[in-house]
Amino acid sequence: FIEDLESFLSKGGDRKAAKDFVVQFQTVWSSIPESEKQAIYTYSNSLVVKGARAYPEYFSYINGMYGFYKNKHPQAVFQQYHDVLDKIFAGIDKKKYDVYLKVCEGLFTNGVVFENVNIKWRITPRAYSIRYEKTPILEFEDADLCVISNKNDSSLISKTSGIFRPLMDTWKGKKGIITWERTGLDKNLTYAELNLYNINMKTAGFDADSCLMHTQYFGEPLEGRVSDKLVNVSKTIGHTYPKFQSYSKRLYIKEVFKEMDYEGGFALEGASLFGTGSPENQAKLIMYKDGKKLMKCFSLNFIIKPDKITSEKTRITRLPTISVFNTGPLVPMPPPSR
Repeated sequence: FIEDLESFLSKGGDRKAAKDFVVQFQTVWSSIPESEKQAIYTYSNSLVVKGARAYPEYFSYINGMYGFYKNKHPQAVFQQYHDVLDKIFAGIDKKKYDVYLKVCEGLFTNGVVFENVNIKWRITPRAYSIRYEKTPILEFEDADLCVISNKNDSSLISKTSGIFRPLMDTWKGKKGIITWERTGLDKNLTYAELNLYNINMKTAGFDADSCLMHTQYFGEPLEGRVSDKLVNVSKTIGHTYPKFQSYSKRLYIKEVFKEMDYEGGFALEGASLFGTGSPENQAKLIMYKDGKKLMKCFSLNFIIKPDKITSEKTRITRLPTISVFNTGPLVPMPPPSR
């Protein structure tokens, strides 16, 4: 088999590359159980009969087998993988068998289950299985799912589970943790717990509803929506993702700055904190002087930075009640008291 393998790959491509691969393949071949060697013989012949070329189709299969044994994947997956291949050939997706081979090659060798010129999705599972339900399904448990772009950005969902349909490039996820670490925030203080979410693997992002956001500003987690997307990272602007928007517009932060309380919605875009409201229920800053209320500021959106709070349009009510409008940024505030 080893001689036939080298001969077949050499005829279809570079002779030296074929020889180098076979040398690597031999390092795992001797440890493969005899029954599984026989299966590899059978499927190798079957693929050639069905018209598989040396590259890329057959190489995806045999390199996948090399990665499977080299990286010590669960033994039960060997039979599952081949059972699904049989069903693909017998079903309506038989012309897409090369996609299945390529996805499993990536999974077995380096964990990459989707890749194009812009992004790649890599998964590191603690456990997984393969089955066929009208289409191939790869089901993962307690996995880390990472997307990496060619734009100097990446995103990680840790401790997640999900179902990947390789012929459809879709992921249906359940639970998981996403942090704001890549924006410079402490991953132990600022993170979101995902619930159910879906990903089109051809894209470099996702949206998730009903998430729980943990942040140092609130004692209890906030329920809201998380969005993440890989974009060009500007040196001047920095990361603008992940994003979180609270469902509630009546949250309260005591002393967001010294002698200043905040009431309204909460949003986080990258490392930037926003106070958000609606036309009917605007966000509000309450300012104090010597323990007494001095003024209230209302806006649809406050940008809260370490040294100041700004807003494009603000209604200010001084106490006793006198309303004025400010269409520019609020003046810088004193440093936070905490």
